[in-house]
Amino acid sequence: FETSGMSVLKIEEDDNFMLTSMTEEIATDRYNSSTDPFFIYRDSTSGDVTVLYRKDDGEVAVLKPE
Repeated sequence: FETSGMSVLKIEEDDNFMLTSMTEEIATDRYNSSTDPFFIYRDSTSGDVTVLYRKDDGEVAVLKPE
C-alpha cells in the first residue's frame, strides 16, 4: 500500500529470512542486478545490518545504523 507517496512493505509475523554477510561492494552489485526495491544484508566488516535502496535520481543509497 502507499503512504505519503512511499511504498510500505508489510512483514508478517511468521515471515523469516536469513541475512547474508557480504561487503558493501558485493551487496551493491547484487542489488543492481535485481529489480527489488531494496536489499538488506549484514556488512561483513562491521557486522551491522545494512539496507540499500534506489533514490529518485537512480543512485543507490545506503542506510546504516549509527
